[in-house]
Amino acid sequence: MSFQFSQLALHAVFFIGLIAFSAYLVMTARRYGVIRYLRGLLFAAKAIIGIMSKLVVGLVGLLAASAVTSDEENDASAGAYRGGTLNYRTGKLDDGTDPYGWYEMD
Repeated sequence: MSFQFSQLALHAVFFIGLIAFSAYLVMTARRYGVIRYLRGLLFAAKAIIGIMSKLVVGLVGLLAASAVTSDEENDASAGAYRGGTLNYRTGKLDDGTDPYGWYEMD
């Protein structure tokens, strides 16, 4: 029952806010004139669209930068800059002298 009441309360607050915002818009349009009001509204809309588009482009760039494009973890040459040969028994690079290790892929 409380979940339904909270939804009803949320809807009521939303509609009261919508009515108050509409009244503010009408009052502002009457105070400054419709043309000046619409110019300000257009300017604000352009600014918001510009900010949101930059945010979306930044998020897409962030996601694209973090994408893994190859399977470097299993590549034998991925850690070659550290030196050594890949020991397939341990999965680590070493100097190639492990008597129980193997250094060739089966």
